[in-house]
Amino acid sequence: MTALSTVRTMSVPAPRLLTSWPYFRVYALPALTVLALGLVRLFGGTYKVDTALYAGVSLHMYREGTWWTPMAGDLPYFNKPPLVLWIHGLVLDVLGPSLWAIRLPQLVAAIGCVLLAVAIVRRLSGAKVGLIAGMILALSYPFWIHLHRLVLDYWLVLFTLAGVWMCVVGALRKREAWIIAAGVPVGLAMLCK
Repeated sequence: MTALSTVRTMSVPAPRLLTSWPYFRVYALPALTVLALGLVRLFGGTYKVDTALYAGVSLHMYREGTWWTPMAGDLPYFNKPPLVLWIHGLVLDVLGPSLWAIRLPQLVAAIGCVLLAVAIVRRLSGAKVGLIAGMILALSYPFWIHLHRLVLDYWLVLFTLAGVWMCVVGALRKREAWIIAAGVPVGLAMLCK
C-alpha cells in the first residue's frame, strides 16, 4: 500500500520552459496575438500596392537564377536591395505562387519583431514590462495592418532589433564581442531596404 501511495504522490516536474514566467508566457502571448491577427489577413483579400511586383521579381530570381541581378521582366530591378526578395523567392519557390505564400514570410518576420522587442525590454526592465511592450507592439494598428502586403519593413525592423538585442546583451554581460557582432544583423537590415 505504501508503494502505491508513493507512486500517486510522485509527480514529474514540468519543463522550465513551460513554468517559468520569463521564458514562455512573456513571449507566447504577444507572438500568439500577432499570429492570430496575421492568420486573419493571410488568406483573404487581394494583392496590394507593390506585392505582385515584389513577388514576381522574387520568384523570377529563383526560377531563372538571376540572384545578383533581380529582374522585372526583361529589365534589371535595382529599386530595392535583394535580401527580402531572396527570402520571399525561396518561400514562393517551395510553396508555390499563391497569396498566402507571399504573405507568410511577412507574418514570420512580424512574430520575430515582437519576440525580439519582448527580449530587449525583458532584459532591460523585467518580464512583466517585456510582456506589456510585446502586447503593445502586437496590437498596434500600424504594425499588423500591413501583414497582407509584401513590404520590406518587417524584415528591416527584425534585423535592426536583432542588432539592438545583441548590443543590450553585450552591454549587460560586458562582452564587447556581442556589440561588435551586432553589425551583422544591422548589415542584413541594410540589405532589406
